[in-house]
Amino acid sequence: MMALVNFSNTSTKGTSLLQPKQMLTITYIDMATTSLSIIGASSIIIYSFFKRKVCQPEVHPLFHLACADLLASLFLLIGVVIFNLSYVTMEIYEQHCRYFSGFASSFFVTTFLLTITYSLEVFLRMRDRAIRASTRLPGTSNFSHVYLLYIISWLGPLLVQGTVLITTSVEPPLLDIIPSPNSSLVSCTSCLPLYHFKNDECMPKPSDKNRWLQDWEVSVKLIFILLLILTIVITAIVYLLAVAAFQLRHRRAGMRGRREYEDERSVRRRAALYLLVFCFCWLPTLVLGILSLCDGFKMKKYYVLYVMQACTAPLQGFLNCIVYGWRRKEFRTVKPLPVAVLAEQTGLLDSNRNNYRTFATYEA
Repeated sequence: MMALVNFSNTSTKGTSLLQPKQMLTITYIDMATTSLSIIGASSIIIYSFFKRKVCQPEVHPLFHLACADLLASLFLLIGVVIFNLSYVTMEIYEQHCRYFSGFASSFFVTTFLLTITYSLEVFLRMRDRAIRASTRLPGTSNFSHVYLLYIISWLGPLLVQGTVLITTSVEPPLLDIIPSPNSSLVSCTSCLPLYHFKNDECMPKPSDKNRWLQDWEVSVKLIFILLLILTIVITAIVYLLAVAAFQLRHRRAGMRGRREYEDERSVRRRAALYLLVFCFCWLPTLVLGILSLCDGFKMKKYYVLYVMQACTAPLQGFLNCIVYGWRRKEFRTVKPLPVAVLAEQTGLLDSNRNNYRTFATYEA
């Protein structure tokens, strides 16, 4: 756990950290955006259960993504609320905040992996349709590897984060003093998963005893940043392949009329929108993470970026529920299917058009 030192009598001008008022502003924004994500993700989960759509191929990926968004937002909100209640409360629960922040980060990583899985499932279904159109064979319809990715997406981050929490818990805090409201070092709290510089005031002083802890924290941060970059790159590539598979289906079937061109344009827009939403949510966090690894990084210098991070990253669950869910007419109107039909249905094509449901147009 990060050491929290009371420097209330020390001038705050020399610190590189955020000021207490700046931290409070960030947490208020966090509470608002996180609450929106909780409402949005919960609406998808409740509606899917109420309409008995969870097992449908069209809803199943979105349901997993909504569950991960909900859990990440809940753990993040708990830490933010503890920070805002009072400094006495924070003193009591500070030792537990690292678990809230740790699991919030873990479930956010799960959303990264589920985003990749969602795009991969889209590509596989489109390729399957292209095979059926060109060869008139029934297609593979084999998505067993995708379900393995769902297992990895959930268990992988939890196992890694659990290992980190267990390993670092053996290192006791250097001091057991909570900063006063006038101390700039209140921004060292572990209740908020902010990026800290590896040598700033929040980190333990380098020594042979605790250097491994400092290196471990930097390594975890690097893994998070790399996963963010990989998610953006892999998702972009897979959606490009999905669009190419959709176009190939039309070419092989000899269907290149006006409606086919409109469908292809709609598919490209949907793919671009999904990718843009993810980049919008996580680009400020990615930039902050990279900058925080550079020499001379000062948190107070990038206060605007921290505000942008609070406005975008916790909002992911809310935007996902709109883009992947409520904006799609197929999600709102699809009815529970019989088991026999559900086994046959790939869940990608609109029943009235040659478009794929995942990228379907959204007329009301």
